[in-house]
Amino acid sequence: MSITTTTLRPKRQVTIPQLLAQQLNWQIGDQLIFETKNKQLVVLNQNQAAQDTLDAIRKSLQSSGISLKEFLKDSRKIRKEIVREKYGDDFVNDLR
Repeated sequence: MSITTTTLRPKRQVTIPQLLAQQLNWQIGDQLIFETKNKQLVVLNQNQAAQDTLDAIRKSLQSSGISLKEFLKDSRKIRKEIVREKYGDDFVNDLR
């Protein structure tokens, strides 16, 4: 675990310290995800977050006995339910 500080500049910009970027294997141009949890900022690399999500799905499918084909068939419905849970009915209805 590394701890370092940086300063929030007038345009609400921060510089990711080089040591942290290297440790996380972040490259210039990587898309970052900003999320708050318990009043703390969590920054994730979008590509890594996507890979982690796919790995979690793969493990869940294996442990549940659901085939990939079956999962893909129902994935649209599943995604809609997840979006509804996270963002609410109004958001989902506006997508139509």
